[in-house]
Amino acid sequence: MTTYSSSDEVNREELEKMINQLTTLDEVHKQFLKNRWLHHVMLSSKRAQDSYRKYHILRSIVVIGGVLIPTLVSLNIKESSSELRWITVGLGLLVATSAALEGIFRFGDVWREEQRATELLLSEGWRFFQLSGQYSTKRNHQRAYSYFAAQVESLILREIESYLATAKEQKSTNTVDQDPTESSEVAHGDSVAE
Repeated sequence: MTTYSSSDEVNREELEKMINQLTTLDEVHKQFLKNRWLHHVMLSSKRAQDSYRKYHILRSIVVIGGVLIPTLVSLNIKESSSELRWITVGLGLLVATSAALEGIFRFGDVWREEQRATELLLSEGWRFFQLSGQYSTKRNHQRAYSYFAAQVESLILREIESYLATAKEQKSTNTVDQDPTESSEVAHGDSVAE
């Protein structure tokens, strides 16, 4: 299983240090870099790490519990102690709750999406810092900045659109699960026959 280590985490201080060392970029644009690009890198990185942790905790509970429950049941629960029966029931509830929470919040999907966003933003930043790729024709960071800012905003906008599309998809899935005889007005407590 892949895990996050301190070396995998985005180091804000190192990135700020690199930004401050851009001698051809004025202070205003350095501050923009910190407030917009670096802020989003850190935000998506933190979300990825948090979702990764939650996803793997819930999945571990489901897998380990899924192995333990049949074992406990095979101990012939009718003849066993009351404590063993309650442990089995409790473990079953824990497994079901963990699976339900992962199904609702989709921490695995969030982790992958936020990690993708972090990597895309970091990659764009590295190309900007090194004046490589699409920035190689620029002579310095000041000249490359407006293109970089547009690229970062485009990446952020795509992430927002992706999030909204996912939220809409989840909402439509939840609506399909709803009783078809209920209208949205009834679901919100309003009278249909007014």
